[in-house]
Amino acid sequence: MAFTHVEAVMGLVNSENTHGSIDLPALIRARRMHDDLIISRARETASGRPSRAGAGRFRYEVKIPCRVDIAETGVAIVFSVKSAAPADRLSFGTERIACMDYASLIPPLEIRNMQPGDRIQPIGMTGTKKVADYFIDSKIPHELRGRIPLLVDKRSVVWITGLRLSERVRITERTSMVVRVEMI
Repeated sequence: MAFTHVEAVMGLVNSENTHGSIDLPALIRARRMHDDLIISRARETASGRPSRAGAGRFRYEVKIPCRVDIAETGVAIVFSVKSAAPADRLSFGTERIACMDYASLIPPLEIRNMQPGDRIQPIGMTGTKKVADYFIDSKIPHELRGRIPLLVDKRSVVWITGLRLSERVRITERTSMVVRVEMI
C-alpha cells in the first residue's frame, strides 16, 4: 500500500460525511460507518471483480412447526406452536426468542434477508418504518445488514431476528395460540 492510499483512508476518517468507503489494492476496502472505520478484504467473484460484502441473498420457506438452518449465517431458527398462557401476554421475547400471535401471521412465511422497501411496525408504534431506516437508526454496520434474517409473512416483516418484533403480531388477551421462535 502506498502513501497515497494511507492519505485516502485518513481523508475518509476526517471527512464530514459519516458514511463512505474506498477500495484499496489487494481487494482491501476501508469503510466509515459513523465513528467506526472498518477495514476488510472484499470477496472476489467469478469474473475476478470484488463483490460487496453481504450481497448474497437467501430465502427459506417456513412451515410451522419446523427448524430452518440458514447456511449463509450459520444460524438455525426453530418454530413451535403452543396454547397461550396468561404469562405469554407479558412476553415480547428476547434477543434470541420471540413469541407472537399465531392467528396474526398471514401465510406464506419465510426467512430471508432484507430487500428494498421492507417495512415493519415496531411494537409500540402506530405506523411502519423501513427496515433499512431501522438498521441506520440502530447503527447496524452496512456490511452486516444483509446477514440479519427477517421473518416475513405475506404482508410485512414480523421479526427482525434478535432485534425487533412487529406490533401486528404482538400477543394480546385475544391470543389463543402462540408461535415461539428461537434462534440457536
